[in-house]
Amino acid sequence: MVGGTYTTNWREFDFIRNVVVSGNTMVDATEGQAHSLLVGSPVIAAYIANNKFIGGDFGIVSKADGCIIKNNIVRSVVTANSYAGGGRNVAINNTFISGSSGATVLVGSTAPLGADETKLVNNIMMNTSTGVCLSIHTSTGKVYCDFNCYFNSGSGPLANIKGTVCNTIAEIQAAWIADGQPNNDVNSIEVDPLFADIVNDDYRLLPNSPCLNTGQATAQDGLVSFGAWQRKSILR
Repeated sequence: MVGGTYTTNWREFDFIRNVVVSGNTMVDATEGQAHSLLVGSPVIAAYIANNKFIGGDFGIVSKADGCIIKNNIVRSVVTANSYAGGGRNVAINNTFISGSSGATVLVGSTAPLGADETKLVNNIMMNTSTGVCLSIHTSTGKVYCDFNCYFNSGSGPLANIKGTVCNTIAEIQAAWIADGQPNNDVNSIEVDPLFADIVNDDYRLLPNSPCLNTGQATAQDGLVSFGAWQRKSILR
């Protein structure tokens, strides 16, 4: 599934391998219903990149093993997650935004394979309601989570790390230390990412954004900013 604009209540992939979902814009016809993208648990090695998913209860839900979720803009509106997954998934350089009373990014509980070795790097995780930016389920194993931007413009806390509610980056770091993963989120920040025009879904970063040139450089791309890549057209 490469290239295109879709108005849909959900897209589902199941019982297949090596799925590629790239270069799409998906806008839910009815916000508050189903998923923009659901990748089922039998799927192995999906590549989900360079997409824009707007609306609906859920954005990307990955119950699969070994998925790469890269350079996507995902905004869910009503009750659930912009991204939920586990099972050795890698989420890098995404912009996740949710108006959820739950979690913008949820790791662990939706993945029947568990969530060991999940990686969250260079993402912007924003909640605009009463929910958290990140929730790590108690069943989750080891996670690599660093170089991310957390911002809650609503009234909720920043994160819930395996049952520990965290209101600051310092509390997130302390929760990781208590969980035996002291290297997580040591380079993450809590700040408004300063999008160009979030009301109109323009997620380019302003020139004075604290998310520019502050991320972890990747071996393939050398990119160092948080969120979706600034040179990609999906930003607007």
